[in-house]
Amino acid sequence: MFDTVNTAQIRPPKDDTPSNLDRFVDSHQDALYDAAALLAGGRGIHLVDRIVDGMSDQEGPTSRTIRALHDLFDILALENVDDLTRPEAHFFLAIDPSEPIVDDICLLTDELATIISDMDTAAEQQSSDGRAAA
Repeated sequence: MFDTVNTAQIRPPKDDTPSNLDRFVDSHQDALYDAAALLAGGRGIHLVDRIVDGMSDQEGPTSRTIRALHDLFDILALENVDDLTRPEAHFFLAIDPSEPIVDDICLLTDELATIISDMDTAAEQQSSDGRAAA
């Protein structure tokens, strides 16, 4: 009556090996929440929520999750602290540079920069592979 379709032929099986991003979020989730809250308040917490929720997607991070990663990186890298019209500037002014979390933020930022760069490189490679196959 109904035709059955073997979905394994349509979609390759998901690689169950955790990615660098999965490992990063799993091992630094609390620190990401702390840093995001300190540097951006509720908006930062919301971004980390979006990233954590996006990690459960079977196909890997969605464009929404990747956008949240870039936004979180901008917060951690202090990209907007010199713009006094942005809330991040006011959160930044309240931080004592001698607090230990400042070192943690620097380490998180460096690791996240590497992960985003690797993801961007992989996406560019997939895009060029797709163009070459066409």
